[in-house]
Amino acid sequence: MDLKSRYLNIVNEIKDYNLKANGHAKLIAVSKKFSTDDILTVHSLGQIDFAENYVNELITKIDLLKDKNIRWHFIGHLQTNKVDKVVGFVDLIHAVDSSKLMTKINQVAEKKKIVQKILLQIKFGDEQTKSGFDLINLEEVLKLSKSLDGIEVQGLMTILPLGISDDQKKECFQSLKLGLLKMQQQFFVKTATELSMGMSDDFKLAISEGSTMIRVGSAIFGARS
Repeated sequence: MDLKSRYLNIVNEIKDYNLKANGHAKLIAVSKKFSTDDILTVHSLGQIDFAENYVNELITKIDLLKDKNIRWHFIGHLQTNKVDKVVGFVDLIHAVDSSKLMTKINQVAEKKKIVQKILLQIKFGDEQTKSGFDLINLEEVLKLSKSLDGIEVQGLMTILPLGISDDQKKECFQSLKLGLLKMQQQFFVKTATELSMGMSDDFKLAISEGSTMIRVGSAIFGARS
């Protein structure tokens, strides 16, 4: 199956699962390590939202495709010393995984006189390589965010631990959705409407559990070299 066929197949599957779940999940095409030609092919079919994991690759692609109507997302781990290269250049930063990073994003955004939209990354499991906040600490994090005028918290995201079962994935997705509802109803974060959860291998389950953004790369672009 070629790139166009894979993309259209994913789009149709998302439509079907949105209908089944009465959902409205949006496709974020993860284009890391793929060429601008590949991005343009998918863009020509109507895809607007693209995501990158690495700052230098992101900035290069933004520059090369600056004349295209593309909404960029940053979904990788963002180091504080590279925040100024991302803030203001992307629509949404998905993986804000610490208070230190959130504060730095705010500082840069205020300096640039903009408001940067972000998602808070929630960690499940105890993998040492995974970062993020614990849901139990959500109130503390939101109190800090409300004091920062340069950011707008739009919801939550997660990257699930490797090797867990579908039942465990479902439990994590349900917990994330409950966290979002808590943000809305208990902490009155009116801008919190997004759940960035689900990837190439589990986006159907994520849609059924309320995802609003699914991050799909290899199922569209193929295997990465």
